[in-house]
Amino acid sequence: MPGDLCKRNALQCGAGSVIESPNDFRGTIIVPGSDAANAAVARSHGCPGCVWTLVLNCDQNTVEAPSQVKCGAVRCPDGALFRLFLQRPGDPGPAYLDTICLTRTRRILTPADLAIDAARYLTALAPPATRIGVQPEGRAVTRLPTFFFANGPAQDRTTLNVTTPAGPATLDVEIAPSRYGWTFGDGATCETATPGGPYDQTAPAERCDTRVAHVYTAPGTAAVRLRTTWAGTYTFDVGFGPVGPLDVPGNGVNAPDVTRTIDVREARAELVGG
Repeated sequence: MPGDLCKRNALQCGAGSVIESPNDFRGTIIVPGSDAANAAVARSHGCPGCVWTLVLNCDQNTVEAPSQVKCGAVRCPDGALFRLFLQRPGDPGPAYLDTICLTRTRRILTPADLAIDAARYLTALAPPATRIGVQPEGRAVTRLPTFFFANGPAQDRTTLNVTTPAGPATLDVEIAPSRYGWTFGDGATCETATPGGPYDQTAPAERCDTRVAHVYTAPGTAAVRLRTTWAGTYTFDVGFGPVGPLDVPGNGVNAPDVTRTIDVREARAELVGG
């Protein structure tokens, strides 16, 4: 049968790496040329738990001639036609949604594919600068805690227009600081998930939590360095409404290190009064 021949020669039909399976895709997908599928994803806020099934559309009605076996040659001359089925959580079974044309360069995408563009943007990004705050201002006293904190923007947002194998898409990428790495200039370090802050009326001591405080033991000058790491989320839209936010994969991107030099003075007792 021509249809069976088409299935045995899926690569010749342009199916590429797409394999006929009851569980080809799960969750969110972006489908080239299918308003029905992409609108269903947007309406379902990403379609969590959805199961999409692809079936090669090879039968007598779509094959032009037994000697020229192609899966839908008229509608999809460089690829293969597939019937697309969607089963949402709670549905009794898959329901036919659309017939789509897939080729080696025109394929279904998942959010992980779009995340590559978002991660590429994040890697090339120079995040906003962060300044170092110090309390007491600009100096430290030996054997007493000096408080440090990061001053800077809490987020940054960019909109990207990208071209994908499933068509054009808009990516809204939002980044925010996720880690703060401190080096205090005397060999001590600290890493936190929060920017720290001024003295908060607690018992003064060395800290590396919601506050960053360091105790110097010798006078001199100290070059304090701060490295801020930014992580991000992205939301995508292929014309039927935004889906997301989703985490940008990877370890984030580091802003340029900032340094501040402070004077460390010796604590000295002095008798005053009469």
